[in-house]
Formats: sequence, C-alpha cells, structure tokens
Amino acid sequence: MRRCDPQGRGIAAYFADEIARPLGLNFWIGLPHDLPLLHLARIDSRPSWSLPDVRKLPYGLMLRVLNPWSLTMRSLTNPRVRRVSDLDSPLFWHLEHPSTVGIGEVRAVARAYAEFAIGGARLGIQRDTLDAIESVVSPRADCST
Repeated sequence: MRRCDPQGRGIAAYFADEIARPLGLNFWIGLPHDLPLLHLARIDSRPSWSLPDVRKLPYGLMLRVLNPWSLTMRSLTNPRVRRVSDLDSPLFWHLEHPSTVGIGEVRAVARAYAEFAIGGARLGIQRDTLDAIESVVSPRADCST
C-alpha cells in the first residue's frame, strides 16, 4: 500500500483518510492507541482451532488447506493463534493487519458496503475502478499454490 499511495500511507491510514472519515465510519484497521476501550466487545474463550470438515471443500481447496506450505494455508494461519480468544489482546488490537484487526461498529461495515453497492460517488470512485474491482480475475500461472 505504501508503495502505491502517493502519500506513502499504510492501509490503516489510507482506510481512515479515504473511506472511514468521509463516510463517518467508526471502523479502524488496527485500533488507534488513543481510542477509549470502554465499549470494545471482548472475545470469549473457545476451544482450540480445528480444521474445517475438508470433505465439504472443493478438491483443489482441500489439497491446499491440507498442505501447510501452501499460500492458502499460510494465509489462513496468519497470525498464528491457538484460540480465537488469543486475538482479544492489545498485542493484536493495534496491528495494521486488515484481514484480522478490522474493528468497528456493525453499522459502519454496513454503510461502507452500501456506499460501494451504490457506486461509491461519495468517495469519488470512478466507474472504471468499480469495474476493475468487480471483474473476474484469472489466477496467475506463477501463483499456483
């Protein structure tokens, strides 16, 4: 993200400046350190992680989930935690890790999706950008794992 953004922002700052602030969303990628934690919902402790029932997965995905060195499995185990409740920690709350540490109000998520669903005009999104986002992507030959 920092290499693509003319201002050199990371994904958290970019999301805050370009999406959350213009739409008035209470949603962050990594909690700001000065945000009061009074209303932060906590994650209850649950049993250790378990693999999904691989018999219900498409065959190709099943092979990748069972291969600990595949990109698929590496992405599903990043960050490495033993229990979901391990994520309920200040160590994780402040990380700039968009797939894991998106924290905010449910209404904020709904408003963000709604804005994209109606074309993204309030964010200045052009139609060609939405077309690119919505297009079917073919897997690259060099990324088969």
